[in-house]
Amino acid sequence: MKNYITLDELVIQHENIMKNTLKLASLTAYKRRYIQYIQPYFGTSAISSINLDRLLQWWSDMTSLKSRNNKNYSTNTLNYSIRGTFNAYMNFAVNMGYIAQNPLSLIPQYKNPNEVHMNKNNYWTSNEFNNFLSTVDNLLYYSLFYILFFTGMRIGEVLSLQWNDIDFSRNKLYINKTLRYISKQKGYIISPPKSWRSQRCIELTDGCINLLDELFCTYETYPNFKMSNFVFGNSCFLKYPTIRVNFMKYISKSHVKSITIHGLRHSHASMLINANVPDYLIADHLGHSVNELYKTYAHIYISSKEEFFPILNHLECEFQNIKS
Repeated sequence: MKNYITLDELVIQHENIMKNTLKLASLTAYKRRYIQYIQPYFGTSAISSINLDRLLQWWSDMTSLKSRNNKNYSTNTLNYSIRGTFNAYMNFAVNMGYIAQNPLSLIPQYKNPNEVHMNKNNYWTSNEFNNFLSTVDNLLYYSLFYILFFTGMRIGEVLSLQWNDIDFSRNKLYINKTLRYISKQKGYIISPPKSWRSQRCIELTDGCINLLDELFCTYETYPNFKMSNFVFGNSCFLKYPTIRVNFMKYISKSHVKSITIHGLRHSHASMLINANVPDYLIADHLGHSVNELYKTYAHIYISSKEEFFPILNHLECEFQNIKS
């Protein structure tokens, strides 16, 4: 093992070494979470003194945190944002030879039974989406929700779209960037997609093209219109909080079950899975690996498997008929 080093010193070292590898947005997010959630507990501690008992107490405190509106933090925030940040630093300590093992890896991720149930139901059928869409009386939001449902794009990918990303003659759309929230001070930025798989070209349905064409015809009459303008928002992209407020308003009007905006992506995946589209094509279309597809949409595959045995029984009956 190497010499004594505190967690504060390790974080500075991590930033200096990783600044040429990680995106600035990722490093900024790491630092912000570190200062807010980790530094008050372990900042001046030697890395070697951060043991299982201390981590269990910290994790207990984290899973009891309340947000500003007095709600519990989501499992994604706890497991991937807060714990994920600490995990990255501790793995870095292992790689640098400061500790032999990452003790945080011994602590299970947080599971909220209520939220797991919500995630499993965080999608709509085509009928539910149709009922929702029938209440949307604004062309911009109608087009936005329709595109999200029928492309499966991430909300950040859709909001960063510019008109020159769309090939109307070939019904194609090029995804090469995304909108990310950095901090309250810095706000939103346009950055490259989350992974190389996320950079992709997808084909658009006739319905998507027709709506985009209608939006384009509206926008091109505006003064100072440019092809580099945003598809959803024109000279400035739509803000996510505004979209969410309108999304919830239309859900309330339509009386369909409540899902998140990201649930429209899950709805799209569910539609493709249930239509028996090959997994590798779905993964490529969504910007996933096949393994990520199985992990993210396992609940949909499980529900689809319920139809498997009746089909197998039917095939067996046909086989028995051939034998006789």
